[in-house]
Amino acid sequence: MTIPSRKRMKDLLLWISDTASHHGHPISKGERDPDGNIPDAVFEDIKYLSDHGLCRAAYLEQHHNMDWHWAEPVRITTEGRDWLSADGGLTAEKKTLTIRFDENQFKDLLLSKVDEADAPEKEKSSLKEAISKAPTTVLQAALTEVTKAGISFLPHGFQWLEKLFLG
Repeated sequence: MTIPSRKRMKDLLLWISDTASHHGHPISKGERDPDGNIPDAVFEDIKYLSDHGLCRAAYLEQHHNMDWHWAEPVRITTEGRDWLSADGGLTAEKKTLTIRFDENQFKDLLLSKVDEADAPEKEKSSLKEAISKAPTTVLQAALTEVTKAGISFLPHGFQWLEKLFLG
């Protein structure tokens, strides 16, 4: 058994989700080999998706004689829908930390850091103007980079994290 490609998984999951085409029976209405049989790869791939929680078959097992035994329907799960979704759906949202930072407050912190810098006034002035005019997307990227830099410069970072998370 080989692990299916991401494209194969996506195509198969899209087929499973298209219940209008197969009414919950993607195995029996799906691909066939030249002899009219359902290829083992179909069962293996659906089992792989099922094992990862992306779809659910009524029954799908390979018995000791290596024959596949199955019952439909096969349905896509919410995790499967989210995996197909460009933004990861609610699954991604549940695993995302949201930090709200006032845009002006963040700009003020950046501008004060520029003021503290030992740099020529002309350079400081042009940087301050760029920060003041920066769109939200640039500020979001800057906040991510500032956070990364801040964590990397923590003195005694391991000890600090250990105290924070382990008490």
